[in-house]
Amino acid sequence: METNVDAVKVNVVSEKDRYARMEHDIKSFANNAREKITLMENKLLDELKEVSEKHIEQLTADLKSGKMSVQMYRQQTELIDRILQSECDMDVYEMYQGCEAGDVDAVGDVDLKKRIAKIMLRQNEAMLSRALDDLQLGEIDVQYDGMVNLEATPVSQDTSNMLDLKAAPVLQDTINVKVAGGENKVYPFDLTVLPVNGTDTVVITDYNNNNSVTSLYTRNKQRHHSKLQLGRTRNILVSDDSSRRVLCLTAEGDVVFTYPTPGHTTLRYPRGITSASTGDILVTDYGEHTVAHLTESGQFVRNIPLKMMVSRTRTEFV
Repeated sequence: METNVDAVKVNVVSEKDRYARMEHDIKSFANNAREKITLMENKLLDELKEVSEKHIEQLTADLKSGKMSVQMYRQQTELIDRILQSECDMDVYEMYQGCEAGDVDAVGDVDLKKRIAKIMLRQNEAMLSRALDDLQLGEIDVQYDGMVNLEATPVSQDTSNMLDLKAAPVLQDTINVKVAGGENKVYPFDLTVLPVNGTDTVVITDYNNNNSVTSLYTRNKQRHHSKLQLGRTRNILVSDDSSRRVLCLTAEGDVVFTYPTPGHTTLRYPRGITSASTGDILVTDYGEHTVAHLTESGQFVRNIPLKMMVSRTRTEFV
């Protein structure tokens, strides 16, 4: 019993140290998230400062020009009054010619194309709210004696907490891999679990007639899924927001084509992407509010404004 008590004392010390490291990791992750938000905030504030100072500078120049014009008009009217009182026809005629020529310019030479008309802040509160809801700092997973949690994320532990291979396995849960929209029987060929933004996501390949990759995950206590239909070509289309490109890859990871070609980036923020039965590719550009239409080989066809999509039937662009 004394030996067991000593072992428990050692375990108490080690567990306190481990919990302190967990607390440090949580705070570190949260600080990193706050730093990223602060960087985004400073970037947006710097951009606002730059354009607002330019706008105020233009308005100040307009104000100065207007005051100068008012002063010039006052001097001109005083001169006109004096000339009219002098009863000299020649002086009146010369003043008339000067007024007709437009000697006074109230505004001055202004490049209208570079003038700022109005500055507004466009925010997407719904998108920000979803991003904050999806933000995960981690999960506290409690493992009890005699129970093996196969869904837990592997963590660094000391030898006192190693998995007991002699313990009897206990069934925790089962997952139905058939999702809505699946017409054929599911044949899950391979499976892995990937942490995506702090959420454990089950990824399954279905090799039968479905030719798809399905991910299953739980968020806000609700089960969700995402399905990537590979189709007959077995190529994968990737819309990459970071590099601002669309890539077509083979199942082995070889690049078939990229759009735009390196050095000719025209997509600002590519997001959703799909391919039609004809092989044509449609990719949404969040920054330009357009849909880029590409051929099956990645050649640019046209940009479809979102305003055009509103005026037509939705099925035309699905």
